[in-house]
Amino acid sequence: RVEFKLPEKIGQGDGLLRVAVDDGGTLETIVKTIPINLGKLEVRFYPEGGDLVAGLENRVYFAARDPAGDPVHVRGEIVNSAGNSLGTIETYHEGMGTFTFRPGPDQRYRLRITSPAGVTNEPELPKPSRGQKIALTTGMGVFETGKPLEFNVQAAKAEMPLVAAATCRGVPVGQQWFTTITGKDGQPGANPVTISLAPEVSGVVRLTIYDYSTSPPVPLAERLVYRRPARRLKVHVAGQSERYAPGQTANLALMVTDEENRPVPATLGVAVADDTVLKLADDDTASMRTHFLLTTEIEKPEDLEDADFYLSDDPKAAVALDMLLGTQGWRRFVERTLEELKKEKGDAEDEQLDRLVALGVAKPPVMFDNLGQIDATYRDAVAKIQADRTHEWNTLVVVSLLGAMGLVLFVAFS
Repeated sequence: RVEFKLPEKIGQGDGLLRVAVDDGGTLETIVKTIPINLGKLEVRFYPEGGDLVAGLENRVYFAARDPAGDPVHVRGEIVNSAGNSLGTIETYHEGMGTFTFRPGPDQRYRLRITSPAGVTNEPELPKPSRGQKIALTTGMGVFETGKPLEFNVQAAKAEMPLVAAATCRGVPVGQQWFTTITGKDGQPGANPVTISLAPEVSGVVRLTIYDYSTSPPVPLAERLVYRRPARRLKVHVAGQSERYAPGQTANLALMVTDEENRPVPATLGVAVADDTVLKLADDDTASMRTHFLLTTEIEKPEDLEDADFYLSDDPKAAVALDMLLGTQGWRRFVERTLEELKKEKGDAEDEQLDRLVALGVAKPPVMFDNLGQIDATYRDAVAKIQADRTHEWNTLVVVSLLGAMGLVLFVAFS
């Protein structure tokens, strides 16, 4: 443990710590930044689905960072325009957290930070939307292997034709059409929705709700969720408990099995590294599994302290992964051109913008609705039948009338 006194006047809140370790003539050096609280934090809020909806129960994700961009553990309370507290909130992992509340239509809300001490700014939440009519709630945004996507859509308006669409790595993987209902006395109602997915669908899935009452359909809500993969390759190394000296030949036996521990063929590459040096260098490179299933789908994965943690078996990993995906609001409804985005963000983020555009925009799924055609065909058929029956009835009436007149004349002249 090392302690030292900081200067009384600091211009920027990012210090630099350099530690040199001399171990038997081998010099190792670590350099890390130190976040210094200067009384101001940046807190960003991400309502689930994209918008804060007045009158509905909203779940809001948030991320807190210091002026240097590093995550900060924060505690505080949400207050309304009158300064009344609605409840306390606290970050859970890497400066991220979540809370739930029901905003009013004419209220503004802000976060009053109580920890760390000395923070004077009060970050504001997004203004509640009056035009938005639905709120998306997925519960835990991490779904187990083989399970369907199950979520709820709160609706303030009944009989809205909506389509929930799921996209995985740019490929449509499922969709579900439904019509909203409301509760008693027109109160907001719950609309549970289920989208079945093929077993091979895994990793980050983009869930989008489209409004099909307009043409073309428009997206109303969207968020990223995660579905655990069904298939998993396990590599076992025999002989790894043995000790080898530098320059010595290591003989290792590799065994590869699937998720059910059945042997499977595999083509592998093996690299040897000094694990102590890697730990000392603070290496946080994501594994190939994490790279393909997670980090290619999120913003600035290089900022993650330990990307592999989110897909680990740690009891806290699932909740942390849900919060990570819940704070990814960067690609919501990207319908602008690459040139427009560059003008807005600047050329410094060209690589990120190119990747964003390459992922593509989720297009509304094509829904084949032939109900109107069937209705028109049915009405035409009914009208034709009625016309045919009317013609037959008129003929019968005329024939019957002529027959009756003939009978009367026959009787009269008999």
